[in-house]
Amino acid sequence: EGTSCGGKAEVFLEPVNKKYRLYIFGAGHVGRALAGIVNELDFDITIIDDREGIFSDWDDNVFDKITISFEEYSNIMQFDERIFITIITYDHKIDWEILSYCSEKPWHYLGMMGSRSKVKSMKISLAAKGVSEEIIERIDMPIGMEIQAETAFEIAVSIAANLITEKNILSKKLCKNVTV
Repeated sequence: EGTSCGGKAEVFLEPVNKKYRLYIFGAGHVGRALAGIVNELDFDITIIDDREGIFSDWDDNVFDKITISFEEYSNIMQFDERIFITIITYDHKIDWEILSYCSEKPWHYLGMMGSRSKVKSMKISLAAKGVSEEIIERIDMPIGMEIQAETAFEIAVSIAANLITEKNILSKKLCKNVTV
């Protein structure tokens, strides 16, 4: 007060905690590859699978690996606008249960792997359940960028590309230019 030089300063604020929570439902080939790729990004990664022993040959300890039923875990997981969710399980029924439950919670990114016919069916089912068209359109189905992926690793790369895009969109939204 009273000592202003009359100038302006522009300050860029960036959140100190840059980590985002990524839930990977499904620890098969694609889920495992995805966890390895996004491990280098700003995500705290939790991989959930209901198959006993699915993590027995994973030699890294950088991920939270949880063996629990998908339904049971989705009921205890925490949701907010910094959450990223990928649904890449081995069963359409399980995918539906997770998608149906998570679609009505807060999240930044929600994506599900599937064929065009599976995606169409899921969109119809979500609409019949009363999920808004706006939410249905926000869900990334089929998950991943279109890069003509064929292998599990290539599919994981396409999903990681979407996660990077969405993470950076969210980071820019959280960071603000402030005039002092």
